[in-house]
Amino acid sequence: MSAYRFGLVKRLILVHLVGGFLGLFVAHVVAFQPESWYEREDRWNGFARYHFQVGQQAAYLVAPTQPAAGKPWVWRARFPNYHAEIDIELLKRGFHIGYVDVAGMFGSPRAVKVGDEFYQSILEHVGLAKRPTLEGVSRGGLFVYQWAASNPQKVANIFCDTPVCDIRSWPGGKGTGVGAATEWKQCLAAYGITQEPVTDSQASMVKHAELLADAEIPVLHVVTEDDQIVPPRENTYVLAERFKQLGRPMQVISIEHGTAPSKGHHFKHENIEPIVNFIIHNQVEDDTPLEMVRAAKRIIFLGDSITYAGEYVARFEAGIRAQQLADPDVMINVGLPSETVSGLSEEGHAGGRFPRPDLHERLGRVLKATQPDLVFACYGINCGIYQPFSQNRFEKYQAGIKRLKSEVEAAGAKLILVTPPTFDDQRANKKFSYDAVMQRYTDWLNEQQEKGWVVVDLHTAMSKELESRRKSNTEFTFQPDAVHPNPAGHELIAAVMLDRLLDDETLDKDSREMLSPGAKLDEDTLRLIRQRSHLWRDAYLTETGHKRPGIKSGKAIPVAQQQSKLLTEQIDERLQTNREK
Repeated sequence: MSAYRFGLVKRLILVHLVGGFLGLFVAHVVAFQPESWYEREDRWNGFARYHFQVGQQAAYLVAPTQPAAGKPWVWRARFPNYHAEIDIELLKRGFHIGYVDVAGMFGSPRAVKVGDEFYQSILEHVGLAKRPTLEGVSRGGLFVYQWAASNPQKVANIFCDTPVCDIRSWPGGKGTGVGAATEWKQCLAAYGITQEPVTDSQASMVKHAELLADAEIPVLHVVTEDDQIVPPRENTYVLAERFKQLGRPMQVISIEHGTAPSKGHHFKHENIEPIVNFIIHNQVEDDTPLEMVRAAKRIIFLGDSITYAGEYVARFEAGIRAQQLADPDVMINVGLPSETVSGLSEEGHAGGRFPRPDLHERLGRVLKATQPDLVFACYGINCGIYQPFSQNRFEKYQAGIKRLKSEVEAAGAKLILVTPPTFDDQRANKKFSYDAVMQRYTDWLNEQQEKGWVVVDLHTAMSKELESRRKSNTEFTFQPDAVHPNPAGHELIAAVMLDRLLDDETLDKDSREMLSPGAKLDEDTLRLIRQRSHLWRDAYLTETGHKRPGIKSGKAIPVAQQQSKLLTEQIDERLQTNREK
């Protein structure tokens, strides 16, 4: 939050809103040295270049002197030193340039897998924009379109230079192009094609046009009309015609003649500015939390007993619906008591009756059953096992969070992480501060925001509010047993989460005014939302299964859907009545 905006948090609590409740790179050494993720450093056209491995493949990242806002980057596919003037100009303007060697793979599934690993490495270690420009040169066009089709929501725009868009044209030479017999055999092997003729679905990137058009990805190609290696009329113009039919025309810059030694395939750029401007003007900023919530039709909440209790979940849902910040189809609480994201459990947990459940034992089933667009997850309070800080436990927590993020994103959803709540040391009477352990976990999560992670810092907000309340009442607490929030604690959690949405600078004036004093939700509406939330919680926990004894069984999903429909009608009626008052 902007200075955590505690004034607004306090107002939200006092008026009972929901019915009672410089970038990563200051200098390259600052960003890169702490994690030492790269193997060596050299220079590329005057800029620092960092080499690393992606599996068995060589990769590198070239860093600008001063990164541009949003940390944009270009992912070059093939021939990284050809027409480097475009990449050099973009480096001057604050872009990073990334490259991974997928030579000999021709955009095959193996190449896409290497690309996935490269992309994840860049986001994990450097934290660049989640949607890069894909730059495909010649045969690099195959990789660009195959990867983009597998990851359309991870692409800002596509620029291709004399690209191959059909393997039959090159290396096959089945049209007017000269072809390349050796590479054709390699290409067929890379795709696992054992007989000819090769079909459209096997050969042409045109098959991806509809998917990319639906994703509204801007596309620009530059071609030479006399190209005998990759004839544009068998490649770029076929793809362009399909985009045109789909109502999403791509841009093409046509150059009449290429160089004679290259059979027209190479050329000299007379003016790179239109290409540079295309790439710069078609960057896509990462979604804000509010945009993520507004875009989501299905939202789920993961967590431990605090989430399972459901009160902050219901209050958060009540807040966004009452103030018309968003209107998802369903919000499902699938929190589970005692659970950790680390997979750890202390000896003798629950009197030896059962170990702590591990989120990852059930996560795949939950994601498959709920099909979320957005996931909120709050873990940590159990992951330290209520013991003094341990580096081993900390690393298990970090690994569990990273795995959670990876699996959520692989399921096509977005993730908002919530830092662990406070642990009220004053109520626990321990010989050490467990809250200090949670602060370490919180600090690490907050650091990941530099890598593009979206985080709600509950722990810091809760700590400050607790400190403020105890100035007038030394016995005040949000957590009577040191862990589980009371009603005021749940009100605060919902308020902090709502406040994180309000950090979106694009939030319109009317929406902000809806969260001013007097914007009150009546208790009956909150009760109905709470009832519906518990209905979905019990149904999906039963449907997806878990290893936590003592959890109430829920209705079958079809039954829960029917009952939810009736509750939704009542909720919508009350919300409309309240707005008309």
